[in-house]
Amino acid sequence: MRTDNSLLGLRERIIEIARRRYDDLAPAKVERAKSLMLDTLAAIGHTGDRPELVALRRFAPTEGQATIVAKLSSMSTPSWAAFLNGTAAVWSELDPGHWGSGHPSAHVLPAALAVAEDQGSVSGKELLEAFVAGYETHTAIAQVASLLPSIHPHGALGAVGAAVATSKVMKLDAAKIATAVDIAATFGFPGLFAASTEGCSIRNSYVGQAAQIGVLAGQMASAGFTAPEQALQHTFGSVLGRPRTGGQAGQHDLMSRSYVKRWGACGFTHSSLDALMQLLEHRLFEVSNIDRIEIEVPAPCMSVAELHDQSPLAARFSIPMSVATLVLYGNATTAFDQSWCDPSVRELAGRVGVRAATDLTEAWSGLCRMGARVKAFLSDGDIQESTVHEVWQPMGQAALDEFIRGKVAALAPSTWNSSELITAVMSLDQIDDVRALTRSLR
Repeated sequence: MRTDNSLLGLRERIIEIARRRYDDLAPAKVERAKSLMLDTLAAIGHTGDRPELVALRRFAPTEGQATIVAKLSSMSTPSWAAFLNGTAAVWSELDPGHWGSGHPSAHVLPAALAVAEDQGSVSGKELLEAFVAGYETHTAIAQVASLLPSIHPHGALGAVGAAVATSKVMKLDAAKIATAVDIAATFGFPGLFAASTEGCSIRNSYVGQAAQIGVLAGQMASAGFTAPEQALQHTFGSVLGRPRTGGQAGQHDLMSRSYVKRWGACGFTHSSLDALMQLLEHRLFEVSNIDRIEIEVPAPCMSVAELHDQSPLAARFSIPMSVATLVLYGNATTAFDQSWCDPSVRELAGRVGVRAATDLTEAWSGLCRMGARVKAFLSDGDIQESTVHEVWQPMGQAALDEFIRGKVAALAPSTWNSSELITAVMSLDQIDDVRALTRSLR
C-alpha cells in the first residue's frame, strides 16, 4: 500500500472539517452552499422522470419519509431516495461542479436531504452545516489523491463526503463520524470513465451509489459497525488512485472553487463551446456555410476529443458532437436527447477536428483555467476564429443567483412551485424543518 504524509493526515483533516458548526461558516460560504443546493435540485428535477428512473422506482419501498424528486415526486426510504436523486442529478450534465474534484453537490445533497427528511426536525442551518462538511470532505480528498486515469471521479470521491454529511444530520459524535468515513472509504468502487464516452447510463448511477453508501455508512456507524482506520489511505493511495504529489488538504477555501454549468455536457467540452458561442453570437456567417471546424484545447481535454454518438450521454462526452449540437440546435444544454441521433449533427461532427495545443496545455490549471481556440472554415474560403482562456462563469454572487434562478425556471418540472422552492432554499437558514423545503417539490 502506497501512502504519503498528506494521505496519512487526511482522516484527521476530515474529522476537523466535520467538527465545524453552522456559526463557524463564513456568510459567503453559506450563500454559495445555498446556490449549489438550488442548482443541484433543478438538475435532479429536470431528469427525475427519465424512463429508466421511472421503471426503477417500481422497486423502491414506499414506507419512508424521503422524497424521490421528479415531476410527480414520491416518498421512499433514505437509501432509495439518495440513490435515485443522486443518479438523476448528473443525468443531463447540468449539475454544479468543483474545479479539480468533480461534482461534490450531486453526491452530498441527495444523501443529506434524504436522511434529514426521514429523520424530521432537522433545521435548515443543520442541513447547511452538513452539506458544507460533506462537500469539503469530498474536495479535501481530491486535493491529496489523484485517481487512476481509467476511474471516473463520480462515485469514487463522493461516498465519503456523503457519509460525513449524513452522519452530521444524524447528530453522530466525532468518533462515529470518523467510523462512518472509514466505512464509506472501505466501500470505494472503481467506476470506469469509459462508461461516459461509450454512453452507458450506469455511469450516472455512480453518483447515486455513492450517495446511498453515504447513507448506509452513517447508519452502520450509528449501529456500532467498525472499519479499518487506514481505509482512506488504502482506497485512495493504492486501489482507486495514488497520492497527489505536493497535495495538501485545506490549501484554500474549498467551496469557493465551485462552478455552475452553462452547457449540459462534460466540463472538458465547455471552453470549446464557449469559444464557438462567441462566433455564433456575432452572426458573421451562416452556419450552412461551415465547411469544417478545427478546435485546439489543452491536452487533458483530448479525453473527449473523439466523435461519440452511441447515446445522449456519449454525445455529451464528445467535443465534436457537442459543437455540432450547438451549431445546428443553438442549444448545447437540453438538446442532446434529440441531437445525438440526428444525421445532420453526426455529419457535421465528422467535420470537427480536435487537437491539443502546447500553449493551452501549458496554461492549463484544471477546468477553471481551460482555454480553447475554435476556427470555422467557411465554404467561401473565409476563416472565423475565436479564443477563450477560461470557462465562462457568472461574476459574483448576485450574478450567480440570477443564473441559477434562470436554470430553475428552465429545468424544473411544471408541477413544482419554483418560486416557493427558490425562496425556501435561499432562506434555508431560517427554516426550522427541511421538510418545508421539499414540500415545494411535490
